[in-house]
Amino acid sequence: MGICTKLPTVASCCCGCTLRTGTLILGWILIIGSALGLAGAGSLFAALDKNDKDYGVLFGSLVFIVVIYVLQLLLNILLVVGATQNKPNLLLPYLWLDAILLIINLVNVILAFVANWATAIGVCLGWLLSLYFFMVVNSFYQQLKGRGHHVGV
Repeated sequence: MGICTKLPTVASCCCGCTLRTGTLILGWILIIGSALGLAGAGSLFAALDKNDKDYGVLFGSLVFIVVIYVLQLLLNILLVVGATQNKPNLLLPYLWLDAILLIINLVNVILAFVANWATAIGVCLGWLLSLYFFMVVNSFYQQLKGRGHHVGV
Protein backbone atom coordinates (compact mmCIF):
# COMPACT_ATOMS: atom_id res chain seq x y z
CA MET A 1 0.00 0.00 0.00
CA GLY A 2 2.58 2.52 -1.20
CA ILE A 3 0.55 5.72 -0.95
CA CYS A 4 -0.33 5.14 2.71
CA THR A 5 3.33 5.27 3.66
CA LYS A 6 3.34 8.92 2.59
CA LEU A 7 0.28 9.90 4.62
CA PRO A 8 0.61 11.53 8.03
CA THR A 9 0.53 9.17 10.99
CA VAL A 10 -0.47 9.58 14.62
CA ALA A 11 1.41 8.24 17.64
CA SER A 12 -1.68 7.22 19.60
CA CYS A 13 -5.44 7.12 19.36
CA CYS A 14 -7.82 9.49 21.11
CA CYS A 15 -7.50 9.77 24.89
CA GLY A 16 -3.92 8.50 24.65
CA CYS A 17 -4.70 4.83 24.05
CA THR A 18 -2.39 2.85 21.81
CA LEU A 19 -2.95 2.55 18.08
CA ARG A 20 -3.74 -1.14 18.54
CA THR A 21 -6.36 -0.40 21.20
CA GLY A 22 -7.88 2.38 19.07
CA THR A 23 -8.01 0.07 16.05
CA LEU A 24 -9.67 -2.65 18.12
CA ILE A 25 -12.25 -0.26 19.58
CA LEU A 26 -13.03 1.11 16.12
CA GLY A 27 -13.24 -2.40 14.67
CA TRP A 28 -15.68 -3.59 17.32
CA ILE A 29 -17.84 -0.49 16.96
CA LEU A 30 -17.93 -1.04 13.20
CA ILE A 31 -18.78 -4.74 13.63
CA ILE A 32 -21.70 -3.79 15.87
CA GLY A 33 -22.80 -1.12 13.38
CA SER A 34 -22.65 -3.57 10.47
CA ALA A 35 -24.61 -6.19 12.42
CA LEU A 36 -27.26 -3.62 13.36
CA GLY A 37 -27.43 -2.50 9.73
CA LEU A 38 -28.00 -6.10 8.63
CA ALA A 39 -30.73 -6.51 11.26
CA GLY A 40 -32.37 -3.28 10.09
CA ALA A 41 -32.25 -4.42 6.48
CA GLY A 42 -33.76 -7.74 7.52
CA SER A 43 -36.66 -5.96 9.19
CA LEU A 44 -37.17 -3.89 6.04
CA PHE A 45 -37.30 -7.09 3.97
CA ALA A 46 -40.04 -8.37 6.27
CA ALA A 47 -41.99 -5.13 5.82
CA LEU A 48 -41.87 -5.14 2.01
CA ASP A 49 -45.24 -5.38 0.33
CA LYS A 50 -45.09 -7.52 -2.82
CA ASN A 51 -48.10 -5.63 -4.16
CA ASP A 52 -46.27 -2.29 -3.98
CA LYS A 53 -45.65 -0.83 -7.45
CA ASP A 54 -42.01 -0.12 -6.49
CA TYR A 55 -41.41 -3.59 -5.01
CA GLY A 56 -38.71 -4.51 -7.54
CA VAL A 57 -36.73 -1.35 -6.97
CA LEU A 58 -37.08 -1.59 -3.19
CA PHE A 59 -36.13 -5.27 -3.16
CA GLY A 60 -33.09 -4.64 -5.38
CA SER A 61 -32.00 -1.72 -3.21
CA LEU A 62 -32.28 -3.82 -0.07
CA VAL A 63 -30.25 -6.64 -1.64
CA PHE A 64 -27.55 -4.10 -2.51
CA ILE A 65 -27.60 -2.72 1.05
CA VAL A 66 -27.31 -6.23 2.51
CA VAL A 67 -24.34 -7.02 0.26
CA ILE A 68 -22.62 -3.79 1.40
CA TYR A 69 -23.28 -4.55 5.09
CA VAL A 70 -21.99 -8.12 4.70
CA LEU A 71 -18.84 -6.83 2.97
CA GLN A 72 -18.33 -4.24 5.70
CA LEU A 73 -18.89 -6.86 8.39
CA LEU A 74 -16.28 -9.15 6.86
CA LEU A 75 -13.73 -6.34 6.47
CA ASN A 76 -14.36 -5.15 10.03
CA ILE A 77 -13.85 -8.69 11.34
CA LEU A 78 -10.56 -8.82 9.41
CA LEU A 79 -9.62 -5.49 11.00
CA VAL A 80 -10.20 -6.84 14.52
CA VAL A 81 -8.44 -10.15 13.80
CA GLY A 82 -5.50 -8.31 12.21
CA ALA A 83 -5.18 -5.96 15.18
CA THR A 84 -5.57 -8.78 17.71
CA GLN A 85 -2.99 -11.01 16.03
CA ASN A 86 -0.70 -8.16 14.87
CA LYS A 87 -1.10 -9.17 11.21
CA PRO A 88 -0.81 -6.00 9.12
CA ASN A 89 -2.03 -7.57 5.87
CA LEU A 90 -5.44 -8.20 7.44
CA LEU A 91 -5.80 -4.43 7.95
CA LEU A 92 -5.36 -3.72 4.23
CA PRO A 93 -8.90 -4.56 3.03
CA TYR A 94 -10.34 -2.12 5.58
CA LEU A 95 -7.81 0.55 4.61
CA TRP A 96 -8.54 0.17 0.89
CA LEU A 97 -12.31 0.36 1.34
CA ASP A 98 -12.04 3.25 3.79
CA ALA A 99 -9.75 5.18 1.42
CA ILE A 100 -12.30 4.76 -1.38
CA LEU A 101 -15.16 5.82 0.90
CA LEU A 102 -13.21 8.87 2.10
CA ILE A 103 -12.77 10.02 -1.49
CA ILE A 104 -16.43 9.39 -2.34
CA ASN A 105 -17.59 11.14 0.83
CA LEU A 106 -15.36 14.13 0.10
CA VAL A 107 -17.63 14.74 -2.87
CA ASN A 108 -20.58 14.59 -0.44
CA VAL A 109 -18.89 17.20 1.76
CA ILE A 110 -18.44 19.53 -1.20
CA LEU A 111 -22.03 19.00 -2.36
CA ALA A 112 -23.30 19.60 1.17
CA PHE A 113 -21.55 22.99 1.29
CA VAL A 114 -23.21 23.90 -2.00
CA ALA A 115 -26.66 22.78 -0.81
CA ASN A 116 -26.90 23.73 2.86
CA TRP A 117 -24.26 25.15 5.21
CA ALA A 118 -25.88 23.76 8.37
CA THR A 119 -25.90 20.23 6.98
CA ALA A 120 -22.43 20.71 5.53
CA ILE A 121 -20.90 21.32 8.94
CA GLY A 122 -22.18 17.97 10.25
CA VAL A 123 -21.14 16.15 7.07
CA CYS A 124 -17.70 17.76 7.22
CA LEU A 125 -17.22 16.83 10.90
CA GLY A 126 -18.22 13.24 10.13
CA TRP A 127 -15.75 13.12 7.25
CA LEU A 128 -12.95 14.53 9.44
CA LEU A 129 -13.69 11.91 12.10
CA SER A 130 -13.57 9.18 9.44
CA LEU A 131 -10.26 10.59 8.19
CA TYR A 132 -8.84 10.56 11.73
CA PHE A 133 -9.83 6.91 12.26
CA PHE A 134 -8.33 6.04 8.87
CA MET A 135 -5.11 7.69 10.07
CA VAL A 136 -5.22 5.66 13.31
CA VAL A 137 -5.61 2.33 11.49
CA ASN A 138 -3.03 3.32 8.86
CA SER A 139 -0.60 4.38 11.61
CA PHE A 140 -1.07 1.02 13.32
CA TYR A 141 -0.54 -0.72 9.97
CA GLN A 142 2.70 1.24 9.46
CA GLN A 143 3.77 0.42 13.02
CA LEU A 144 3.20 -3.28 12.43
CA LYS A 145 5.08 -3.22 9.12
CA GLY A 146 8.01 -1.34 10.63
CA ARG A 147 8.32 -3.26 13.88
CA GLY A 148 7.16 -6.71 12.85
CA HIS A 149 4.96 -8.56 15.28
CA HIS A 150 6.35 -6.98 18.46
CA VAL A 151 3.73 -4.31 19.03
CA GLY A 152 2.64 -3.69 22.59
CA VAL A 153 -0.87 -3.06 23.81
